[in-house]
Amino acid sequence: PVSPENPKKKTETMSSSEEVVSRGREAYAAGRYEEAVEAFSKALEDTALEVDELPKIHSNRCAAYMQLKRFELAEEDAESCTSLKPGWAKGWSRLGAAKMARHKYLEAASCFEKAAELAPGDGYEGQAAKARQASERTSAYFAQRAASRPPGPTYQFGGKLAEQFHVFCRVFALYNLCKYLATFDPTAVTAAYRSVVKFVLVGSLIHIYRAHGFPQFNRAYAQRVVTDPMAQRLFGAFVVLMSTSFACLLPLIYVELAALAADLAAKLPSPYKLKLVAALEGVLLDGDASVSSRVLPNAAFLECGAGLALLVELLTPKRNILALVLYWQYLQMRYMLESAGQGRGNLIAAFAKLDAAIAPYAAKSSLTNLAYSKLKLFARHQVSIPEPGQKPGLKCSIM
Repeated sequence: PVSPENPKKKTETMSSSEEVVSRGREAYAAGRYEEAVEAFSKALEDTALEVDELPKIHSNRCAAYMQLKRFELAEEDAESCTSLKPGWAKGWSRLGAAKMARHKYLEAASCFEKAAELAPGDGYEGQAAKARQASERTSAYFAQRAASRPPGPTYQFGGKLAEQFHVFCRVFALYNLCKYLATFDPTAVTAAYRSVVKFVLVGSLIHIYRAHGFPQFNRAYAQRVVTDPMAQRLFGAFVVLMSTSFACLLPLIYVELAALAADLAAKLPSPYKLKLVAALEGVLLDGDASVSSRVLPNAAFLECGAGLALLVELLTPKRNILALVLYWQYLQMRYMLESAGQGRGNLIAAFAKLDAAIAPYAAKSSLTNLAYSKLKLFARHQVSIPEPGQKPGLKCSIM
């Protein structure tokens, strides 16, 4: 026969759970949010806990997670709240707050509206209105950014097959980068480095074909290719092939990684796509899952850094004078194109940013300040564009 339940034991378990919850509330009130989360989590592990208590404890832990900025975990607890007690306005309010923190403004508005339905007059209507306004502001912001952002590449040639080859090149470039970073054998490192650059080169050629069609020997086609920021990387990749500097790889692989993330986002179902965009927004992707508008400016800054790294390498046995000269010639060509209005000005902005970072240190002594001023004057002369009818001055021009 089944022995009767021991009421004393049940009472002890309940009082123990209540004590843990009470400790959690005290910790929350004192601002010890980690301790509060631990206490509420311990209470939720108690299998003897009454079902009616579960929504309250999830709600409390949700509040603690919100204070710790762990919004995803807060949202999970709030979801549990509304599942266990769908008629509780506070649970929907918690869920709305968590979704607001994760920039899911429309979903947040729906949650607050549900709370207002269950508890009219408790102020949830105002929170719903704020969420709606935040959603409208965000939509307007992204619409404005989309309108002001320079157009990305429009692929009109090659179809699906060319797209698949393009993705294949990006994947294998990143695969070889992993080999490069994980290998210590000098021969294998060099081979992996060259493989990365070769796949970037082939990817750049595929980009040119997809964006501009088969090569045409006329001025209009040449101008389109030379002024295309993505196509310009083809020239940079040829130069990088002569080096073995990791700094030279960074700008190439950064752009490939962003493009691959955009390719992946385009293929993913909506929930996973939103998670990927949330994780990579501002670094690799924009809110609409396209390549971030910051990628090319950031890549230009990395290219400036690579040029400086090659200069520093002159002091080491790894120095490569030919790669150094050719890389700076490549940067010179890019800078002059942008100065002539044939580009987005990313490299000019990157050099200005670099100058702003170096100038305060150079100004610490009159000697370094004078040397830096002379260097800037020389650099300005190298990228100056002659006026119409003016004879160009003497410049280093390998490319």
